[in-house]
Amino acid sequence: MLAEAYLHRLDPFAVQITETFGLRWYGLAYISGFIIAWVLLRWLGKKKFILIPPERAGDILFATVLGV
Repeated sequence: MLAEAYLHRLDPFAVQITETFGLRWYGLAYISGFIIAWVLLRWLGKKKFILIPPERAGDILFATVLGV
């Protein structure tokens, strides 16, 4: 019964340029996460929920990207 289970065959590339080069799904996840974090930092800064001014959100995100 388990041998007949569904086995996915998802392509790891979201956009494939050459056979070995392209944009992978996990890359899109990182980019999406960084964009959402930037928007959230700016929003929280404008609402004064955090002490970080909205103008500094890009600087913090840049340091985060370097850390990852």
